[in-house]
Amino acid sequence: MRFFKLLLLSYTFSFFLSGCGLFLPAHSHSNFRDDEIVKVEFITMEDLCEKSEYKDIRTDYNAANPVPCDQKVKNDKENSQESVLGAALASAAIGFAVDFVQQKIEEESTLYEAQFEETILRQDFWDGEKQRYGAIRVTREVPNTFFEGTSTAFEFVLGLFPSHDNQLFIAIPLQFRTNYAKAKVLSDELWWWLLPTSWLGKILQHDEHRIDTNVAIEMVGYWRDKDQLLHTSTIAGFDINFNAYDLNKRELWRYSELGNFPKFPAGPKAFFAGAPKSIKGGNYVGNGSFITKVLVTERDRSNASKYLKELAKVVGEQKDQIITVINERISQPESTAKSSTQSKK
Repeated sequence: MRFFKLLLLSYTFSFFLSGCGLFLPAHSHSNFRDDEIVKVEFITMEDLCEKSEYKDIRTDYNAANPVPCDQKVKNDKENSQESVLGAALASAAIGFAVDFVQQKIEEESTLYEAQFEETILRQDFWDGEKQRYGAIRVTREVPNTFFEGTSTAFEFVLGLFPSHDNQLFIAIPLQFRTNYAKAKVLSDELWWWLLPTSWLGKILQHDEHRIDTNVAIEMVGYWRDKDQLLHTSTIAGFDINFNAYDLNKRELWRYSELGNFPKFPAGPKAFFAGAPKSIKGGNYVGNGSFITKVLVTERDRSNASKYLKELAKVVGEQKDQIITVINERISQPESTAKSSTQSKK
């Protein structure tokens, strides 16, 4: 019991003198929260298959798809995808009925974590009657620590593929990387071992310097029926987990290199429908209007949240005793000094 009181005393001092940053030091590649820029980019099939800037993504797309990228573009130009379009128009009757992103926020709200999100609106899901987009890329930029400009803190690429029967689409993760986590992750870096206030972090940790990341995606389609009544329908709602990502290594997890990354969530992860088209004068018009919401949740894998709550409870219950012990320790040097002066006389 005495040891625990001394431990509380030590960390109470640490808290007031140095603040939480030193109380539980963050990993040098975590806790990047300020001035972030989150982007969601839809990459067209043509750009994905032809532009050099998407070469690496194209490699992973081809690895996940039995039909090579360039061959698919050629096939789409020669043949329409009426069956996929028909499925999209029927999706109005499917509906997922649940605000998926809102649900994820509520589920995760009490955990030791950080979140970032973005919502974009587009009016071009379809290219006539063909699939327009082959991938979605989500990035988060943060200010560069040493130079002007920004650094890519987070990157995730999701491949979009037609199902074998051309009735739905399939979502397959292609790439994932975190360079700078928004969530605070307990540090086990060597230079922090010299600071006694960081030792509690070693006790709280159970999985070194790793984070769990959840990417939740929701798509909502908007269209007017033959009577010009406005409708909305959730055409996609799913999430993908990337667990035990090592912040020390910060590797690019890729579908084309699955053997090197056993934690990569390989394979199809969800079905979703296309954006419905509106009807006007008995004909389909537009190319499919839809909103895409992306919510990313990062979570430290340590027991920090659990034990900090317990510690806070104990500190609250032992408040009077802690204050007494602190006052004794503060006054002790003065008493010792007076005794020393008197002995010299």
